Amino acid sequence: MKKLFKNKLIFFTLVSLSTTTLSCTNNSEKINFQKIGDQKNKFISDNKFIQQIIDFQFENITQKKEFIYNQSKIIYNKKQELKSALVWFNPLRPYLINTQSDYRNLVETSYKILEKNITQNWLWILDNIQDFQFVFNPYGSKFDDENDNYFENIIRSVDQFNPSLSISIKNKDVVDLLQIPLEKDDYDKFENKVANYLIYDSNKAIKILTYTYQNNKFVTLIPDLFYSPDTENINEFKNKLINLEKENNLSKNILINNDIEYNEYFGEEYDSTKSYYKFNDLNQYKNFSYTYSDIQKTTLKRLLTEEKFKKNRIYRYTWKAINE
Repeated sequence: MKKLFKNKLIFFTLVSLSTTTLSCTNNSEKINFQKIGDQKNKFISDNKFIQQIIDFQFENITQKKEFIYNQSKIIYNKKQELKSALVWFNPLRPYLINTQSDYRNLVETSYKILEKNITQNWLWILDNIQDFQFVFNPYGSKFDDENDNYFENIIRSVDQFNPSLSISIKNKDVVDLLQIPLEKDDYDKFENKVANYLIYDSNKAIKILTYTYQNNKFVTLIPDLFYSPDTENINEFKNKLINLEKENNLSKNILINNDIEYNEYFGEEYDSTKSYYKFNDLNQYKNFSYTYSDIQKTTLKRLLTEEKFKKNRIYRYTWKAINE
């Protein structure tokens, strides 16, 4: 049974959902769909919440205008490029970058394509976010097994409300923004860290990290979608996201302590600062980071299994494909 559920999840990381088209049957419907079409064709930089992210990265008005213009003019075949890259390197399986197979060059090239786009073309991605497909992801840096059948049980649970294990955003328009300042620990490198959760459809969120490093400002889109199917309103969803970040910090400390204990077991002279650096923000938020994935897995295992978190449950989905 465990193998069946794991195979089901892996299968859905490789298969895209089909799309459907709707036709209008009368003039009234045509007018309404035209209005909706006009809104969808509006570039996402006009959204007031997106503007806040752009304003952080660019203080110079000319640079800001150039960035928006260049993002809005990215050619259509960018989707095909990303679609192909997601076949060879999927963020769901970050360990693939270390593959020694005959396809290593394809994996590395795909990795670089995705890395470039989430750091440099994040605005274009957000403008096309409704075309991206995300798959449920309870895993860490590897598809490692759990002795307590955690993966099998949690996938069965998600299967109750999301049988495909796949999800997308219906409307690219961001309806709200939650900004959570992140603390800087002693071994961290970034300044002014903020977790920006762009909220869609009232119960879905995309995370964007903004920070300053070596006097430069950076914006990085995290290729995850966080979903809470039983959320009744946006404020409730925001509270769940705040709790998620709080638990992520706890998970980081748990993993640091586990890493120290593991290494001290094999060597009395182990320098514990290595473990702290291993889990600092530079490594945690490195693109497609092992550290980030392991922190997410540790957090979500608590949120999705412990009774005290029943009202704060939230599900992580990761990029799997893009529709053209």
